[in-house]
Amino acid sequence: MSGLCSIQSAYGSSDTDSSDEENHQKKRGILPRPEPTTDLVVGKRGVDVFQCPTPHTETDAKRPRLTRTESNGSKSTSDFLPLPDEVMSMFLGDGASDASSSNHQGRVRSFAHEAGNWATYVYVPIEITSGLEDIVSALHECIPTEYNIQPMDILHLSVSKTVTLKYHWIRPFTELLSQRLAELPQFICAFGKPRVYVNDEATRSFVSLTIGQGVKELEDIVKEVDLALNEFNLPPFYKPASFHVSIGWCLGNITKDISTEALSNLERCFLEHFSSLKPSWNVTKLCSKIGNKCFAFPLS
Repeated sequence: MSGLCSIQSAYGSSDTDSSDEENHQKKRGILPRPEPTTDLVVGKRGVDVFQCPTPHTETDAKRPRLTRTESNGSKSTSDFLPLPDEVMSMFLGDGASDASSSNHQGRVRSFAHEAGNWATYVYVPIEITSGLEDIVSALHECIPTEYNIQPMDILHLSVSKTVTLKYHWIRPFTELLSQRLAELPQFICAFGKPRVYVNDEATRSFVSLTIGQGVKELEDIVKEVDLALNEFNLPPFYKPASFHVSIGWCLGNITKDISTEALSNLERCFLEHFSSLKPSWNVTKLCSKIGNKCFAFPLS
């Protein structure tokens, strides 16, 4: 759906009569907030656009307020006529940069913020089951407190590096990615042993679960994602790939400091829970987070 069609759809009039209260609100310039567009059909199987599963959103906080003077001289505030979310999100994707690491638990950007660039990565979504939740909780209890491991807000399995897209690249990129992924089959993924990773800048370490089943299918996915990224001169995934799901993080590089005993306890704890729960899941789609937009690409 084009931006113009989205606006027309969001503000389209209804054939049914409104209630007296609704008519009264319309006369005052207050309209009900339109529902955001949730589906964008492209490619053979289509791409679902959905709200990103992030802990916080500032969309409502950024909506402007209107101050007006009543007949008795008092002032009151109300919302401006609300813009459709699709329009609002056009200017929030690259975000107003807040470079202060103190606002992000000491974390720093992997690359400098630049207006018009949208941070982008492709990933396999992870459904939090009770079994997985038990394993993650148990592993956190096994990690020595001295490392100050923080839980991850959202679990995911990356199949691309984090890159930057220009705004006008988003549609062609998602269309190309949809076409490349549409013929890939669904498959089963299962966890392997725990392992500690560090990011490229050595500013953060991650306690993760490696992938024990589904590696070949993930490698096929990475090939297709890399080909799509190459069309935009963006870097490919790590070679060789080491697929994993991070369950916790801490500042700095602890890969050389963490003791052999701590790693052994982590592995023992995982095996104890894994033998009874055997967590695995069916991968039916891939997702891409582009700025504040999320796109889902169904597999065949």
